[in-house]
Amino acid sequence: MEEYVVKRGEIFLPSRELKEIAWVTSKRIYKDASRDPLSFWSGFAEELAWFRRWRRIYWERLPHYS
Repeated sequence: MEEYVVKRGEIFLPSRELKEIAWVTSKRIYKDASRDPLSFWSGFAEELAWFRRWRRIYWERLPHYS
């Protein structure tokens, strides 16, 4: 089994094919999500119908956070 090590700060750009089928095509959406991810996802959550509103948008729960 091969092992791959990713260096901190290393950037992997998507292929042309992946860009063509991407859901996020607007650079503004990408910038908004990058600048303030919690507000970004909270805004989308507000558009859904909920039985009970969430108390937290995100919380760190290991091991799923890196």
